[in-house]
Amino acid sequence: MVFDLLSRSSAPVSDEIRKRLGIDMSVGRLELQNYLIKSTEARLRLDVPLVSVPPEVHCMGRRTSIGDLYAADWVVSILNLFLVTPPSRQRSPFSLLDLGCSSGRLIALLAHVMPDIHFVGVDPRRSSIDYAVRELSRPNLDFLLSQQTPPLPVDAAQFDFVSAVSIWSHFSEDRALLWLREMGRILRPGGLLMLTMGGLGKLIKYRTQGRHSQRVFDRRTARIERGEWLFTAYPDGRRQGEELNLEHWGDATAGISWWQRAIAETFLLEAFFPAGFHGVQDIYVLRLKGKSN
Repeated sequence: MVFDLLSRSSAPVSDEIRKRLGIDMSVGRLELQNYLIKSTEARLRLDVPLVSVPPEVHCMGRRTSIGDLYAADWVVSILNLFLVTPPSRQRSPFSLLDLGCSSGRLIALLAHVMPDIHFVGVDPRRSSIDYAVRELSRPNLDFLLSQQTPPLPVDAAQFDFVSAVSIWSHFSEDRALLWLREMGRILRPGGLLMLTMGGLGKLIKYRTQGRHSQRVFDRRTARIERGEWLFTAYPDGRRQGEELNLEHWGDATAGISWWQRAIAETFLLEAFFPAGFHGVQDIYVLRLKGKSN
């Protein structure tokens, strides 16, 4: 059975988003659907253990589920579409890191359905990592406590792929650049970084929901189109940041112009899916420059 994020889970893309993004989203969805049908049918199965995250542990999404199927489908499809050398043909063991793994729902699912890949989840919340180590560790899956600033407790050029779902969407611009450089350190040449963060689609959603006035929407849209990074720190005591230093952690928005400038020296922009993640966050696929194995 195929867990297809593109037909099953994606929110409908409104005409306003289509118009402002200047893209026919249905074309990309159909192309990815074909890849998913061909390559993940035997990999994503229903025999996945139920994950139940206690209320005192940070968790993204539902606390009781078999894992983050929506994000997992995206990771698998990006692996299939853009890896030059499939994991089965790698000279060394294929390694994938999930940056900001929280309580491990995404990476635990991936590790279960892809046992030949070595997975590492890192997060600065001790309660999340303690829970993940206790409940989700398996032979091909490790969890590590990280700091809020680089470096990570891993070797240089250790990973072939890094996933970062809604992580850059919380960084200040300084931290965004610091962590982008750290990805260049830990990825092998030719390795991939898949990340999601809010851009124009997010601003459109906020305007549609009435969270932004038309004046605020126009102003922020203009700044995004100029290549600016928008950031507002979370107030002290917000649940999401209880275990974190909140000075550089909050709500961030940026568009492709910022990313093209930021990655120019180190990464290639392999793919860009505007508002591709839940119809709100943009998806970027970046390839570290250098010859891959």
